[in-house]
Amino acid sequence: MSTQAGNLLSSAILRTRAGESAGFEDLYLLSYQKTYRDIAALGFSGEACWEILSALYEEVWNKRESIPESGIFRSWLRVLLRECVKQYGGELPAVVEFSADNSTDKELTERATTVLISLEERIGMLGAGKKKAKKSRLKTRMQWLLTLGSIGATFAAVSLLFGYLNRESGAIHRAKAAVSSAVETTEHASAESGGALAYAGWNESARGRSYLTANGQWMESCWFEDEDTLYYFNEEGYVLTGDHNMERETFHFGKNGALENITCALNRETGKTVLSEKMKEEGRAEAASGIIANSLTIDGEWIYYLYMEDEHASLPSLLRVRRDSSNTQVIADKVSGYTVQQKAVWYARENKIERFEKDAAGAAIGAGFYVEQEEKHYILRDRFGKRVTEELQSINGRRYTLSDAVIENVISESTAIGEQRFYAANLGVSPSILTGEGKEYLRHGVAIDALTVFDSSLYYSVMLSTEGSAPTSQIWKLNVKTGKAEAVSGLFPGRVVRMLPYPETDTIYMEYRPGSLGSVYGKLAMVRGDETYLLDDSAFRSGEFGTGNDRLLPIWAMDDRVLAYWENCEPSSGINGEVKVLDRQAVQVPLKKKKRLGEWKKSEKPLLSTGKGGIPETTPEETPEAVESTAERFRQVESLPRAEKFIGEETTDWTEPLDGSRDFGILEGPTEE
Repeated sequence: MSTQAGNLLSSAILRTRAGESAGFEDLYLLSYQKTYRDIAALGFSGEACWEILSALYEEVWNKRESIPESGIFRSWLRVLLRECVKQYGGELPAVVEFSADNSTDKELTERATTVLISLEERIGMLGAGKKKAKKSRLKTRMQWLLTLGSIGATFAAVSLLFGYLNRESGAIHRAKAAVSSAVETTEHASAESGGALAYAGWNESARGRSYLTANGQWMESCWFEDEDTLYYFNEEGYVLTGDHNMERETFHFGKNGALENITCALNRETGKTVLSEKMKEEGRAEAASGIIANSLTIDGEWIYYLYMEDEHASLPSLLRVRRDSSNTQVIADKVSGYTVQQKAVWYARENKIERFEKDAAGAAIGAGFYVEQEEKHYILRDRFGKRVTEELQSINGRRYTLSDAVIENVISESTAIGEQRFYAANLGVSPSILTGEGKEYLRHGVAIDALTVFDSSLYYSVMLSTEGSAPTSQIWKLNVKTGKAEAVSGLFPGRVVRMLPYPETDTIYMEYRPGSLGSVYGKLAMVRGDETYLLDDSAFRSGEFGTGNDRLLPIWAMDDRVLAYWENCEPSSGINGEVKVLDRQAVQVPLKKKKRLGEWKKSEKPLLSTGKGGIPETTPEETPEAVESTAERFRQVESLPRAEKFIGEETTDWTEPLDGSRDFGILEGPTEE
């Protein structure tokens, strides 16, 4: 906005604050076109735009005493606009990108006259006898706009036009946009920087800092993300400095315009919101009491909000939840305010501004908990950011062992489906899975090594053979309701000795030991979508830390990676001997590169109890044909061959063998077909 137009707007604001109808009329004429475009950016058009615009300026008049200075007037209008849209019965879109276009639209002027007259009549400024004369006078002034309106008009004519007619920024502003014209660029430079020519990028002048884009547009009335710094430009095209109230928060900008802090009121939300209704649908209506009022921001698939359920907490945490699921993530704790922009979420923590990339993964919340890395350990925090003090903590079917909030170990806990519980008769030794009453429910292979419950199904790892230097195993899934069993992996060397359910990311993570029965060396595997994958850990699993008796233990699941411990251990003394950890590192294993685990071949099927006499004894001498002949008495399933391929990066092999480049009696990885 030019200096002249800015002065006109400032004058109109002062006169409107004083209750002058003429000042309000000038304020309307100076700003209605930009406001109309903002309403259109919210998805409205036609008559609805004008109805909302009229209601908005009526609200401006009602709140005239609190109208801010001209530099942030448009931002203040946008806050009021959101409230007017809600009262109008409309829904705000998930992402709002207000246009930076400040040009005038001649087609709007005729209708704007009628709307202004109706508005003035509604708020008591205009008597019935003055209505006709007012409309005629305004119509004449609008017609001047249609006839004068070329960018090449003289500065005096444009000043007269915008000072007397619709008070828009005129030729000086349009000169900013049309930097290809040497005359117009010189006019802008003269007005804005004391005669210095403006260049693309940052420009300095006595009035402040401004920014000219490569396509010749000056940043005005908008946020600007410049690498790791956030700025806000006022309507005159200069960065804000000092404290400013916008979007129900107080933003503090430094002397160079960089955002330095954000604060907001920490009142609890008492009304109905999109998030409170979502929590209610999920059976967590009481959790809505922790939402901070006016802190919700809907951006694409995410809802961002401040949350502070503990009444004794000093500051809330910044969270986000997917709109179509219960996937909740913690971005940061002790946050005093935030704003969501196009590239990132900017938030204030301990009086400093921090930046969170929107496409990054925050710490996934499991039943109100999340983890943070603290040197070489992971610590468990509750949703309020407090360290968990209990020694044992159950989370979504997993049980964590803790020492002063430091996670020491995690095992699968939940093996119940409905009222029925299941457990392995003797992990690593017995082939049987029993019910809670101690009855044999399933028999499979040589031994059951691990099991867990996920999505109302039993998932288990079965050791099918102990021949050779390493056993052969497979992952199976059993639908307890239908009795349907199916393999979800191929045959692979070694064993899976731990299965941990992560319903928050729809994944089961597993500790996979590809070596001999007594080997401790372990990698990470996962089950997702009834497919089993082996994760590539070569990015960090090198150097002197690994001893060959090192393993990876999954601790916490994220959208794009799994948090794990890389542990050096003493060699195991037996098949299921207790593992003693010597040292550990906290690592993050990416999910980008993985491959299907195992080779698909015909394999032994499980025998299931029909509930009538249990499972009969079978002997190792029984042939596959004999087992198949029991189909009428036992439900069984075929393992179908599936294609073997890498997922993620287009890599056809790994240079690292599964033995960690050492010979500890460990077979190399399964060969691709």
